Amino acid sequence: MRKKITHVYILAGVQPHRICLGVPFFHCFGNVAGTLVGLHARAACVLPSPSYSPVENLRAVEAERCTALYGTPTMWSDMLSARDSVRADLSSLETGFLGAAPYTPELCKRITKELNVRKLIVSSCYCY
Repeated sequence: MRKKITHVYILAGVQPHRICLGVPFFHCFGNVAGTLVGLHARAACVLPSPSYSPVENLRAVEAERCTALYGTPTMWSDMLSARDSVRADLSSLETGFLGAAPYTPELCKRITKELNVRKLIVSSCYCY
């Protein structure tokens, strides 16, 4: 419950968020932190594709002007790799959520620098 409250607090603001949810709904990251928190915060939940695709995630951020993006470390790495080939406009991104698996501090730095994520929320218990 604490994570849900934290995510709602972060998403609460003057302007409603548009969340790009490429994370799986069978996991608590997609189900609770994604859909339920998004709905509770009155955010639009954008579903970029039937199954995960880094290219479709980046295209959805551009097309739907998403302000938040959720992903596991592998998903973020995939999106960083696909960034140059897609050339999507990610200027609308404000917040990123990273969790569900271990990640490195270098990945966090790349996400904020290369994907225009100004606020990166991470599960601190997974960092190594």
